[in-house]
Amino acid sequence: MSPTASPSATPTGTPTATPSPSLTMTESPTPLPTSTPTSSPTPLVPSATPTVTPTVPTPTITQTFSVTDTPLPTATPDVPAVLSTNIFNPLRGAPLVISCKAPQDGRVTVKVFDLSGELVRPVFDDTVTHGLWFQATWDGRNYDGSTVASGVYFVSVRGAGIRSIRKVIVLK
Repeated sequence: MSPTASPSATPTGTPTATPSPSLTMTESPTPLPTSTPTSSPTPLVPSATPTVTPTVPTPTITQTFSVTDTPLPTATPDVPAVLSTNIFNPLRGAPLVISCKAPQDGRVTVKVFDLSGELVRPVFDDTVTHGLWFQATWDGRNYDGSTVASGVYFVSVRGAGIRSIRKVIVLK
């Protein structure tokens, strides 16, 4: 006998009409079974070897949170430093005066930097009392004692609850 294709087969062998095609194979004396495709756009070809589709497990991402007793950081208030002038001429003889009022007790440093971020000279490093004004002066000189070149410089005031950077222009 040769294999025959029918629209559908039931266990009793009575054909019934269903919308999905199926294939029924019967025993045949020929070694290779053949089949006739039903009204399907792609022909059905029986496979002698089973097709195995590997399943890949999908990764899962689990977000974990932990609660610790670490306190949150407190913000350092921006306390403005006051400069006597924004345009400074060291050849006139009057120094640049940097004034500030510390919000808490502690050590304060005032440093002058050039435009490239290089330290020109530290001008103040001392302990201050909160609520009191302090003053630092810069004479326009670098570490070597030479007058700095004309250009833009930054005055940094740090410590005792103070974070302030001010720009000053040096003209000769």
